[in-house]
Amino acid sequence: MRYAFKKIAQREIKTVLDVCCGTGRWAIPLVSKGYVVIGIDKHKKMLAIAKKKAKEQNLKIDFKEGDMRDIHMMKKVDAILVCNGIYFLLSHDDILKAFSVFLRSLEEGGVLIFNVPNLIGREQRDHGIETFHGKNVYYMEIRKLICLDDVKAVTHEEWVSIVDDRGKLCMISGEVKTKLLSYEEVITLLQNSGFTKDKIRCFPSYEARDEVKDEAKDLIFVVVK
Repeated sequence: MRYAFKKIAQREIKTVLDVCCGTGRWAIPLVSKGYVVIGIDKHKKMLAIAKKKAKEQNLKIDFKEGDMRDIHMMKKVDAILVCNGIYFLLSHDDILKAFSVFLRSLEEGGVLIFNVPNLIGREQRDHGIETFHGKNVYYMEIRKLICLDDVKAVTHEEWVSIVDDRGKLCMISGEVKTKLLSYEEVITLLQNSGFTKDKIRCFPSYEARDEVKDEAKDLIFVVVK
């Protein structure tokens, strides 16, 4: 974040909008560094945890419930951060709505940072079984199966957890859907929402300084308005 704020953004970064802020994983450290942060998430339980953590550390953060496709900012911000959020929008139309909101919410020279899993090279796979040991639990077996919809490029990840707590069995199951995008798709979506191609940069990780296109498993985009 510091690299993007200092070396790529074309204005001083003071205010940050943390979209899909969850329990404050990024918002809290950013406020600790002196930034003014607004955190937005659609999940009330996560926001409640984030508010509690901020209060315990005497940090002032404006956490709000909201959807990234429908954000109405009173004032524009210098930076927008979307860590692990864009790919929960499963259609191009929804992603375009979000990008258009981000463009409206950014100051000139401000920076948008987000990550997406790269479509290139992904395939259906079975994660197999992993075993964990925890307090009062002998073991927990988790099986994950990822199925890729080749038409919509949407992954369906399903898991089953079997917990043997001193002979007592409990099964927990769930699923999550995410959207895979190629580098070129993201570039097109950003341009169609109003961003300029020559101000779009892409990296293979948050630590990387050399840019990539379709060579990385995950794509970290840094976009200047």
